[in-house]
Amino acid sequence: MTNYGFSPASQTLARSSGWSLRYYHQLIFELIDFQPYLDRLKLEWEEVDDRIAESFVPVRFEAGDGTHDLYYFVTGEWLSQPQNFLTIVGEYGVGKTSFARKLAYELCCQKNARIPILVKLHDARHSVGLPGI
Repeated sequence: MTNYGFSPASQTLARSSGWSLRYYHQLIFELIDFQPYLDRLKLEWEEVDDRIAESFVPVRFEAGDGTHDLYYFVTGEWLSQPQNFLTIVGEYGVGKTSFARKLAYELCCQKNARIPILVKLHDARHSVGLPGI
């Protein structure tokens, strides 16, 4: 299993030994059927009564080198890093939840992308820490 590819020698050895080579994302999808979850995330973005997809305004942020679009920042080089976690902090109504929903939707639509786990804090139990989520 790998995320980076198999050398021709490893492919030959695996075939001759009766092994199956898999990329990490292939193995995950073979072990767990995420498709119903991904379909629900897509549907929530496309067909929810609040029509957020039609009125979504990109979230922008300031950094030392200028203003950036948060979506392109996250889906670019940042998302390619192995263990990144994202926390968005901001005032009420600035688009944190909408951004998270759009990001989850876009990742659902990409083949071989990371599986987005969208934790809606207003749906979680009101206790502090990971056990509460």
